[in-house]
Amino acid sequence: MTQKKTEAPLEFFYRLNRVADMAGINFLKSFKQRERHFKVFMEKLLDSSLRSTLQGQRLHSLEDLEFVLKQYEEMHRDDDYETPPPRWESRPDYMCAGKFPPKRPAKAYVAQNRAESSSEDKNQVHFQETTEEIQDQEVETGLSESQLPEEWSQVYRAMENAGWKPPTREFRPND
Repeated sequence: MTQKKTEAPLEFFYRLNRVADMAGINFLKSFKQRERHFKVFMEKLLDSSLRSTLQGQRLHSLEDLEFVLKQYEEMHRDDDYETPPPRWESRPDYMCAGKFPPKRPAKAYVAQNRAESSSEDKNQVHFQETTEEIQDQEVETGLSESQLPEEWSQVYRAMENAGWKPPTREFRPND
């Protein structure tokens, strides 16, 4: 008698017990018969990892073996893969296989303050697209002194005094 490929180890154990009862083997009361029954079960078991696990344990009764087999079934109930799961590619999420990365539009977003958000949306992030009017002076020089720190203003002033000119509009990126 051997374990069927579609049969769980616990089902095989129950089937082996029924066959031993029909054969008149008293494995419940006799220690020698119980040891022989365990040995037959271990030899006929298809799962080698379970077999090695059971060989390393000391089982005193059939209830101990039944308990171990139930635990094994519970652990491997969700792991019924006949083939290994597919391997995921090691690319970042935004990289598509064999394609160029998707373009991301350059947009600026501003989060709402707490007074504007409703009580229902406390855990949600709100974004809003903003546009700013660029003054003519900023377009010509490319900077606004009110927006830059003092150190930057000094650097730009020194560059302009040295003959640096801001790039024309056609050569500016993102325009």
